[in-house]
Amino acid sequence: MTKLHCISEKIETGSVYYFQEERLSSDEPHYFVVLNRNPHIEEFLILACISSQVEKRKRIAKFLRFPEETLVMVSPFEYSMLKKESVIDCNNIFERSIQSLIDKLEKNNLKFVKN
Repeated sequence: MTKLHCISEKIETGSVYYFQEERLSSDEPHYFVVLNRNPHIEEFLILACISSQVEKRKRIAKFLRFPEETLVMVSPFEYSMLKKESVIDCNNIFERSIQSLIDKLEKNNLKFVKN
């Protein structure tokens, strides 16, 4: 199976990938969850970052007057790779092509975490 098929055929809503995102201030890789309803047929992936900084994300969302529903709490029970309760911040979205993930995978800069 090629890397293109590995991503494009297996990707689904809720898939999680671990990689460094250039737009983030941290050089550390982060977990990103796929939000698209039909990611395997859509041109771009809509990704949201999973953050363990729950209180910080809540403060920022409240300050910016974002609805509480835009922060989705997740636990290690739901996502076993998490070490503690975390939040999917739907206020900070990343649009990426499947090809950009393939490029990261080919450079060993991306890991599949949950499909």
